[in-house]
Amino acid sequence: MIYIDTSAFVKRYHSEEGSDVVNRIFEDARNGVKSIVISLWVVSETINALDKHYLRGEIPKDEFKKVLAAIFNDIEKGIECGYIQVVDIHREILGASWEYITNDHISAGDALHIATALYAGCEEFMAADKKLLKIAESKGLKPINPENEQ
Repeated sequence: MIYIDTSAFVKRYHSEEGSDVVNRIFEDARNGVKSIVISLWVVSETINALDKHYLRGEIPKDEFKKVLAAIFNDIEKGIECGYIQVVDIHREILGASWEYITNDHISAGDALHIATALYAGCEEFMAADKKLLKIAESKGLKPINPENEQ
């Protein structure tokens, strides 16, 4: 199972460096080669990131609405077909994240991503954040940076 954090997940919906790698992971998942895990928090952060692109005029309103629909369609289809697992935010994950905040000095969101990946039993952790990947690796997760996997 591969956990995809927001910095990588957003690349599926906004073309940028590493988008092709993320798209391949989704294709592998649809073909039964991989299983994707995300936190419910990833959905919120992705919408927030795309909203910022919209507000800067980088995405027209009609395209922004289509992208939002695509996010929910991908997730719904992935859950139905069994290749995407969306993990709810709950007390156990939040509690684990506090340790990463204070010991590893990372943001609450990044700590939540690592705690969710470990809670779900993921082997791999995909992010476009070198510091976060290094911390994920120290927790036993195989780090994958979509920007370096071209």
